Amino acid sequence: LSGTIDLTALPLSLVTLYLNNNSLNGSINLTKVPPALSLLDLGFNKFNGSVALTQLPSSLQTLNLEANAFSGFFNFTQLPESLEYLYLNGNDFVGPLDLAQLPPSMLELHAGNNSFTGLINLTHLPSEMSRLDLSDNQLTGSVDLTQLPPRLVDLQLDSNNFTGTVNLTQLPSTL
Repeated sequence: LSGTIDLTALPLSLVTLYLNNNSLNGSINLTKVPPALSLLDLGFNKFNGSVALTQLPSSLQTLNLEANAFSGFFNFTQLPESLEYLYLNGNDFVGPLDLAQLPPSMLELHAGNNSFTGLINLTHLPSEMSRLDLSDNQLTGSVDLTQLPPRLVDLQLDSNNFTGTVNLTQLPSTL
């Protein structure tokens, strides 16, 4: 598939939508996607522009935007409480990562290979989180690994600008 897509024209009863691995392009409007949508996969296309998160459906559990050309700030405070899987890898999102604002249901966050900046706080992650990828960004400061979620099995922090000494004595046994 190639060309643009109007997500506002989708049937209201649509629950899952896979449009990944195509040549779809242009900007997307996520403000009027179907209210029953639980999975939206737009990964590996050529979408661009900013992403408005203000009216995502409360039923959304998986949002995949990876490997596109999205840019701008990504406001984690506007994610639905139901969101469990978020894939942002390989875009050009910028700004700080306020991980304390992630929905409590979040299991996986993949935000590597962007342009996120600033300090990160890993001490207030969702308690059931199992995967966190913040690699290849422009994150700075020290990293506190002493209060990670007990079920975390994958933590990727490489290729950033962290400084200081890291305490590895209190990592979850799952890592």
